[in-house]
Parts: sequence; C-alpha cells; structure tokens
Amino acid sequence: MKFNHYYEKLFETNLYWFRGSRKIYNQLIKGEFKQIAPKKDSSVKGTFETYKKDNIWIGVIWLRNRNLSVLVHECFHAVHWILLDRGLILSDASEEVYAYFLGSLVKELR
Repeated sequence: MKFNHYYEKLFETNLYWFRGSRKIYNQLIKGEFKQIAPKKDSSVKGTFETYKKDNIWIGVIWLRNRNLSVLVHECFHAVHWILLDRGLILSDASEEVYAYFLGSLVKELR
C-alpha cells in the first residue's frame, strides 16, 4: 500500500490521499513522514492533515471508504488550507476560486 499523490500545479502544492483503514493509514504516515498520525475515534470517516517532508508541507487526505460527501468535505479543508496559505481568505470576492478549485480537486481524487 502507498499514498496516491497529486501535485496541484497552479498553487504548487503536493497532496497525498489514501482510501482504506485508519490502521494502514497510520502505517503509511509513519513510513512516509516519520510521524505518528493523530488518534481518531472509530466513527470518523475521513480527515485532512498536514505533515512536513523534506521541509515541505504536504496536505494528506484520509478516507475510510468511497463516500462522495466525505470526499468533498475533506477536499474543502485541503482547498482552504492551500488558498489561505496563498493569502486568499474565503469571502464573497474569493468564493469562485474556492468553488472551482474544490470541484477540480474532487474530480481528481474521485
């Protein structure tokens, strides 16, 4: 097992994602980032977390299974993290960028 990788060219950001058990996800985090993933309650269906590798921040999405609403939810967190880092605070003036980016990311990870 390994992470899927997506490099978002416009904002020059790496995103990893994995769909499967939290146990395997935890092993992947330890192997890839040499860190311990936060413990999650068994009811949690997905997360967005950030980790540093080679001095670069990487966003990581974990999904327990194929669930579109959870995917969209976690992708929104990723989009917000990326755009906020680039100085684009969610507002009436920036919502279109958020919406297009969210749609693009969901399509890529689906």
